[in-house]
Amino acid sequence: MLRQAIEDGCCLVCLVYVSTARAGVSHAILNAILEDARLWNAEHGITGILIYCDGSFLQYLEGPREQVKQCYERITASTSHADIVELINEPTGTRKFSHWHMGFTTASRSQLRALLEVRWRNDTGDQHKTGADGIGLLRHLMDGGGVAG
Repeated sequence: MLRQAIEDGCCLVCLVYVSTARAGVSHAILNAILEDARLWNAEHGITGILIYCDGSFLQYLEGPREQVKQCYERITASTSHADIVELINEPTGTRKFSHWHMGFTTASRSQLRALLEVRWRNDTGDQHKTGADGIGLLRHLMDGGGVAG
């Protein structure tokens, strides 16, 4: 029953945050973070992507409300980063990145700036449009395209 409710989108939320990496985040540490996130997310029904740019992270998470909350608590307790700023935490009608337990790519400064300046909040009340502008930029970036701006 809960699985069907989740599939129907009534319990799904999306959360986007940006943070500053602590000094010394090497490729090896970043790979370990990704491996841990992918395993944990797969076990808890979380999907999303992580963007890294010159010492900054931007992450989009989606999944059941309680699991996203638990995931975000793990993230905020992590010593890998600081200065965490939540950009959005809202219900969403559907998963936008269902095929990635944790997709990953790097971004240029202009790409990250565009992601930070985009409209994430849903002012229309339509759960299917939550973060639509940001989602479009994330998809374009994950598909190997540049983000205009």
